[in-house]
Amino acid sequence: MQCLTNQIRNNLERFPGRRKAWEPFTWNENPKKRQHLWILSKAAGITVFTCALPGINNVKQRRNEVNMKKINRCLLFLLAGNLLLTGCGRVGSRSGGSPAASADVSAAADIHSPEAAEGEKEEVTEPPSPTSGVFTPEQGYSDPYREVSIVGLKEYTKIKTDRFTDKAKKGKKYLVLFLKVRNRSSEKIYFNVNYLSAKVDGKEIENTFLLNEPEGYPTIFSNIAADSYYGGFIVWEVPKKWKKLEVVYEGWRDSDGLTLKSEFTKKDLKEPEEYSKYTYDQGSSR
Repeated sequence: MQCLTNQIRNNLERFPGRRKAWEPFTWNENPKKRQHLWILSKAAGITVFTCALPGINNVKQRRNEVNMKKINRCLLFLLAGNLLLTGCGRVGSRSGGSPAASADVSAAADIHSPEAAEGEKEEVTEPPSPTSGVFTPEQGYSDPYREVSIVGLKEYTKIKTDRFTDKAKKGKKYLVLFLKVRNRSSEKIYFNVNYLSAKVDGKEIENTFLLNEPEGYPTIFSNIAADSYYGGFIVWEVPKKWKKLEVVYEGWRDSDGLTLKSEFTKKDLKEPEEYSKYTYDQGSSR
Protein backbone atom coordinates (compact mmCIF):
# COMPACT_ATOMS: atom_id res chain seq x y z
CA MET A 1 0.00 0.00 0.00
CA GLN A 2 2.86 2.35 0.79
CA CYS A 3 4.36 1.74 -2.63
CA LEU A 4 0.99 2.48 -4.30
CA THR A 5 0.51 5.76 -2.49
CA ASN A 6 4.08 6.82 -3.30
CA GLN A 7 3.48 6.07 -6.98
CA ILE A 8 0.29 8.14 -7.01
CA ARG A 9 2.04 11.02 -5.20
CA ASN A 10 4.85 11.03 -7.77
CA ASN A 11 2.41 11.03 -10.68
CA LEU A 12 0.40 13.92 -9.23
CA GLU A 13 3.57 15.95 -8.54
CA ARG A 14 4.68 15.41 -12.16
CA PHE A 15 1.26 16.53 -13.50
CA PRO A 16 -0.12 19.07 -11.03
CA GLY A 17 -2.92 20.12 -13.44
CA ARG A 18 -4.58 16.72 -13.25
CA ARG A 19 -5.25 17.06 -9.54
CA LYS A 20 -7.29 20.24 -10.14
CA ALA A 21 -9.06 18.85 -13.18
CA TRP A 22 -10.22 15.59 -11.61
CA GLU A 23 -11.90 16.49 -8.36
CA PRO A 24 -12.91 15.24 -5.85
CA PHE A 25 -9.49 14.13 -4.51
CA THR A 26 -8.79 13.47 -0.82
CA TRP A 27 -5.27 13.20 0.52
CA ASN A 28 -4.04 13.14 4.09
CA GLU A 29 -0.34 13.95 4.57
CA ASN A 30 -0.20 12.33 8.03
CA PRO A 31 0.04 8.50 7.70
CA LYS A 32 -1.12 8.00 11.29
CA LYS A 33 -4.44 9.78 10.67
CA ARG A 34 -5.12 8.38 7.21
CA GLN A 35 -8.70 6.98 7.26
CA HIS A 36 -9.41 6.27 3.61
CA LEU A 37 -8.19 6.77 0.08
CA TRP A 38 -10.44 7.66 -2.84
CA ILE A 39 -8.58 8.18 -6.03
CA LEU A 40 -9.77 8.71 -9.60
CA SER A 41 -7.41 6.89 -11.88
CA LYS A 42 -7.24 9.58 -14.57
CA ALA A 43 -5.92 12.10 -12.06
CA ALA A 44 -3.00 9.79 -11.37
CA GLY A 45 -2.64 8.51 -14.92
CA ILE A 46 -3.28 4.86 -14.01
CA THR A 47 -6.10 2.33 -14.37
CA VAL A 48 -9.39 3.11 -12.58
CA PHE A 49 -9.72 1.61 -9.15
CA THR A 50 -11.19 2.39 -5.77
CA CYS A 51 -9.31 1.84 -2.57
CA ALA A 52 -11.33 1.83 0.63
CA LEU A 53 -9.66 1.86 4.00
CA PRO A 54 -11.19 1.49 7.44
CA GLY A 55 -13.42 4.50 8.24
CA ILE A 56 -14.57 5.26 4.66
CA ASN A 57 -18.23 4.55 5.54
CA ASN A 58 -18.10 7.13 8.31
CA VAL A 59 -16.85 9.79 5.86
CA LYS A 60 -19.62 9.03 3.37
CA GLN A 61 -22.18 9.25 6.13
CA ARG A 62 -20.88 12.69 7.22
CA ARG A 63 -21.00 13.90 3.60
CA ASN A 64 -24.59 12.69 3.25
CA GLU A 65 -25.52 14.50 6.45
CA VAL A 66 -23.99 17.74 5.12
CA ASN A 67 -25.87 17.36 1.82
CA MET A 68 -29.16 16.70 3.61
CA LYS A 69 -28.66 19.83 5.73
CA LYS A 70 -28.17 21.89 2.57
CA ILE A 71 -31.27 20.37 0.97
CA ASN A 72 -33.31 21.02 4.12
CA ARG A 73 -32.19 24.66 4.14
CA CYS A 74 -33.21 25.10 0.47
CA LEU A 75 -36.61 23.53 1.17
CA LEU A 76 -37.15 25.81 4.15
CA PHE A 77 -36.29 28.88 2.04
CA LEU A 78 -38.67 27.76 -0.74
CA LEU A 79 -41.48 27.04 1.72
CA ALA A 80 -41.05 30.42 3.43
CA GLY A 81 -41.08 32.22 0.07
CA ASN A 82 -44.20 30.39 -1.04
CA LEU A 83 -46.00 31.30 2.18
CA LEU A 84 -45.01 34.96 1.79
CA LEU A 85 -46.25 35.11 -1.81
CA THR A 86 -49.51 33.40 -0.91
CA GLY A 87 -50.06 35.78 1.97
CA CYS A 88 -49.44 38.80 -0.25
CA GLY A 89 -51.96 37.54 -2.74
CA ARG A 90 -54.61 37.08 -0.07
CA VAL A 91 -53.97 40.48 1.43
CA GLY A 92 -54.22 42.07 -2.01
CA SER A 93 -57.55 40.39 -2.75
CA ARG A 94 -58.97 41.45 0.61
CA SER A 95 -57.85 45.02 0.12
CA GLY A 96 -59.56 45.36 -3.25
CA GLY A 97 -57.69 43.15 -5.72
CA SER A 98 -55.89 44.29 -8.84
CA PRO A 99 -56.27 47.80 -10.33
CA ALA A 100 -58.18 46.33 -13.30
CA ALA A 101 -60.71 44.67 -10.99
CA SER A 102 -61.06 47.90 -9.01
CA ALA A 103 -61.65 49.81 -12.25
CA ASP A 104 -64.36 47.33 -13.29
CA VAL A 105 -66.07 47.69 -9.94
CA SER A 106 -65.89 51.48 -10.17
CA ALA A 107 -67.33 51.41 -13.68
CA ALA A 108 -70.18 49.17 -12.56
CA ALA A 109 -70.88 51.52 -9.65
CA ASP A 110 -70.94 54.49 -12.03
CA ILE A 111 -73.41 52.72 -14.32
CA HIS A 112 -75.83 52.13 -11.44
CA SER A 113 -75.34 55.54 -9.88
CA PRO A 114 -78.30 57.96 -9.71
CA GLU A 115 -76.60 60.30 -12.20
CA ALA A 116 -76.29 57.51 -14.78
CA ALA A 117 -79.90 56.51 -14.24
CA GLU A 118 -81.00 60.10 -14.84
CA GLY A 119 -78.98 60.19 -18.07
CA GLU A 120 -80.69 57.03 -19.28
CA LYS A 121 -84.09 58.49 -18.50
CA GLU A 122 -83.28 61.60 -20.50
CA GLU A 123 -82.33 59.53 -23.55
CA VAL A 124 -85.65 57.66 -23.59
CA THR A 125 -88.09 59.37 -25.96
CA GLU A 126 -91.63 59.27 -24.71
CA PRO A 127 -94.36 58.72 -27.30
CA PRO A 128 -96.42 61.80 -28.10
CA SER A 129 -99.70 62.25 -26.31
CA PRO A 130 -102.59 61.22 -28.56
CA THR A 131 -104.77 64.04 -29.82
CA SER A 132 -107.83 63.98 -32.04
CA GLY A 133 -108.72 66.51 -34.70
CA VAL A 134 -111.89 66.95 -36.75
CA PHE A 135 -112.34 68.45 -40.20
CA THR A 136 -115.72 69.00 -41.81
CA PRO A 137 -116.98 70.52 -45.09
CA GLU A 138 -117.75 73.71 -43.17
CA GLN A 139 -114.49 73.97 -41.23
CA GLY A 140 -111.11 72.34 -41.77
CA TYR A 141 -108.43 71.38 -39.24
CA SER A 142 -105.46 73.64 -38.45
CA ASP A 143 -102.44 73.59 -36.11
CA PRO A 144 -98.93 75.12 -36.19
CA TYR A 145 -97.69 72.35 -38.52
CA ARG A 146 -100.53 71.73 -41.01
CA GLU A 147 -103.95 72.61 -42.42
CA VAL A 148 -106.46 70.17 -43.89
CA SER A 149 -109.53 71.49 -45.74
CA ILE A 150 -112.35 69.89 -47.72
CA VAL A 151 -112.84 71.60 -51.08
CA GLY A 152 -115.43 69.23 -52.57
CA LEU A 153 -117.37 65.94 -52.36
CA LYS A 154 -118.87 64.49 -55.51
CA GLU A 155 -120.46 61.26 -56.84
CA TYR A 156 -119.60 59.74 -60.23
CA THR A 157 -121.07 56.80 -62.08
CA LYS A 158 -118.54 57.17 -64.87
CA ILE A 159 -115.53 59.41 -65.51
CA LYS A 160 -114.53 59.61 -69.16
CA THR A 161 -111.71 61.47 -70.89
CA ASP A 162 -110.04 61.21 -74.29
CA ARG A 163 -107.62 58.64 -72.91
CA PHE A 164 -109.41 56.64 -70.20
CA THR A 165 -112.84 55.71 -68.90
CA ASP A 166 -113.53 54.84 -65.26
CA LYS A 167 -116.90 53.18 -64.64
CA ALA A 168 -118.33 52.07 -61.30
CA LYS A 169 -119.72 48.60 -60.81
CA LYS A 170 -123.41 47.93 -61.13
CA GLY A 171 -125.37 49.36 -58.21
CA LYS A 172 -122.41 51.47 -57.03
CA LYS A 173 -120.94 54.91 -57.49
CA TYR A 174 -117.57 56.58 -57.12
CA LEU A 175 -117.54 58.90 -54.14
CA VAL A 176 -114.63 61.38 -54.52
CA LEU A 177 -113.38 63.55 -51.65
CA PHE A 178 -111.30 66.59 -52.68
CA LEU A 179 -108.80 67.91 -50.14
CA LYS A 180 -106.41 70.82 -49.76
CA VAL A 181 -103.45 70.27 -47.43
CA ARG A 182 -100.98 72.90 -46.28
CA ASN A 183 -97.60 71.86 -44.93
CA ARG A 184 -96.44 74.54 -42.50
CA SER A 185 -93.32 72.69 -41.35
CA SER A 186 -89.79 73.16 -42.66
CA GLU A 187 -89.64 69.58 -44.02
CA LYS A 188 -91.65 67.76 -46.63
CA ILE A 189 -94.35 65.35 -45.47
CA TYR A 190 -96.05 62.39 -47.10
CA PHE A 191 -99.80 61.78 -47.10
CA ASN A 192 -99.74 58.01 -46.64
CA VAL A 193 -102.54 55.76 -47.91
CA ASN A 194 -101.56 53.07 -45.36
CA TYR A 195 -102.82 55.26 -42.52
CA LEU A 196 -106.24 55.86 -44.08
CA SER A 197 -109.37 53.95 -43.02
CA ALA A 198 -113.06 54.40 -43.81
CA LYS A 199 -116.51 53.01 -43.14
CA VAL A 200 -119.68 53.28 -45.16
CA ASP A 201 -122.85 52.81 -43.11
CA GLY A 202 -120.81 51.03 -40.42
CA LYS A 203 -118.94 48.67 -42.79
CA GLU A 204 -115.22 49.02 -43.46
CA ILE A 205 -114.34 49.94 -46.99
CA GLU A 206 -111.07 50.30 -48.89
CA ASN A 207 -110.32 53.24 -51.10
CA THR A 208 -109.88 52.48 -54.77
CA PHE A 209 -108.10 54.21 -57.67
CA LEU A 210 -108.96 55.95 -60.92
CA LEU A 211 -107.17 56.10 -64.24
CA ASN A 212 -108.38 59.63 -64.71
CA GLU A 213 -107.85 62.72 -62.57
CA PRO A 214 -111.34 63.96 -61.64
CA GLU A 215 -111.71 67.71 -62.10
CA GLY A 216 -107.98 67.86 -62.80
CA TYR A 217 -106.99 66.83 -59.24
CA PRO A 218 -104.18 64.27 -58.72
CA THR A 219 -104.23 61.67 -55.96
CA ILE A 220 -103.65 63.05 -52.47
CA PHE A 221 -101.16 60.30 -51.60
CA SER A 222 -97.97 62.15 -52.43
CA ASN A 223 -95.12 64.22 -50.99
CA ILE A 224 -96.03 67.71 -49.90
CA ALA A 225 -93.17 70.21 -49.98
CA ALA A 226 -92.25 72.29 -46.94
CA ASP A 227 -94.32 75.47 -46.53
CA SER A 228 -96.60 74.74 -49.47
CA TYR A 229 -100.17 73.78 -50.45
CA TYR A 230 -101.19 70.57 -52.16
CA GLY A 231 -104.56 69.52 -53.62
CA GLY A 232 -105.61 65.95 -54.25
CA PHE A 233 -108.45 63.43 -54.08
CA ILE A 234 -109.47 60.17 -52.38
CA VAL A 235 -112.03 57.87 -54.02
CA TRP A 236 -114.23 55.02 -52.75
CA GLU A 237 -116.69 52.81 -54.57
CA VAL A 238 -119.87 52.97 -52.48
CA PRO A 239 -123.47 51.74 -52.82
CA LYS A 240 -125.73 54.15 -54.70
CA LYS A 241 -127.92 54.56 -51.62
CA TRP A 242 -125.11 55.13 -49.13
CA LYS A 243 -126.03 57.28 -46.12
CA LYS A 244 -122.90 57.92 -44.03
CA LEU A 245 -119.15 57.92 -44.73
CA GLU A 246 -116.65 57.97 -41.84
CA VAL A 247 -113.00 58.75 -42.59
CA VAL A 248 -109.98 58.44 -40.24
CA TYR A 249 -106.40 59.45 -41.07
CA GLU A 250 -103.55 58.56 -38.64
CA GLY A 251 -100.52 59.56 -40.72
CA TRP A 252 -99.32 62.00 -38.03
CA ARG A 253 -100.00 59.77 -35.04
CA ASP A 254 -96.38 58.62 -34.66
CA SER A 255 -94.87 62.10 -35.05
CA ASP A 256 -97.16 64.15 -32.79
CA GLY A 257 -100.02 61.84 -31.82
CA LEU A 258 -102.57 63.42 -34.17
CA THR A 259 -105.55 61.49 -35.57
CA LEU A 260 -107.92 63.27 -37.94
CA LYS A 261 -111.58 62.27 -38.30
CA SER A 262 -114.46 63.35 -40.49
CA GLU A 263 -118.02 62.28 -41.32
CA PHE A 264 -120.07 62.90 -44.45
CA THR A 265 -123.64 62.43 -45.63
CA LYS A 266 -125.31 63.14 -48.96
CA LYS A 267 -126.07 66.63 -47.67
CA ASP A 268 -122.33 67.38 -47.81
CA LEU A 269 -122.07 66.75 -51.56
CA LYS A 270 -120.77 69.78 -53.44
CA GLU A 271 -118.81 70.68 -56.55
CA PRO A 272 -115.06 70.94 -55.91
CA GLU A 273 -113.10 74.14 -56.27
CA GLU A 274 -111.30 74.64 -59.53
CA TYR A 275 -107.87 73.08 -59.45
CA SER A 276 -105.09 75.69 -59.47
CA LYS A 277 -101.73 74.56 -60.74
CA TYR A 278 -100.16 77.76 -59.48
CA THR A 279 -101.46 77.22 -55.91
CA TYR A 280 -100.66 73.53 -55.72
CA ASP A 281 -97.43 73.46 -57.71
CA GLN A 282 -94.83 71.34 -55.91
CA GLY A 283 -91.96 71.82 -58.34
CA SER A 284 -89.48 68.91 -58.01
CA SER A 285 -90.65 67.82 -54.52
CA ARG A 286 -93.21 65.24 -55.73
